[in-house]
Amino acid sequence: MRSIVFVFEIIMYGFHLLVIRDVCQTKSVECLPFWFCLASFLNAVVWFIYAFLPPFDPFLAIVNGIGTLSGLVQLGCLHRFRHKSYEIIW
Repeated sequence: MRSIVFVFEIIMYGFHLLVIRDVCQTKSVECLPFWFCLASFLNAVVWFIYAFLPPFDPFLAIVNGIGTLSGLVQLGCLHRFRHKSYEIIW
């Protein structure tokens, strides 16, 4: 059962990388909402930290480590390719 969850979480974070590919090709972050990227990153970080609490869970650590890196890449792309007119809606 854990391996099925592992595969689906990898697919979930992998789809984010497809959006990153489009952002890099178009050099536009219109399809990459800030709040989604931030929430995805924070979710992965929290679960990554939780994986290291006793008892250690390597499946949770690996998947959410990948998710944390994916979130960092998304936030980096937002910073790199944002235009002066790009506003974060509060």
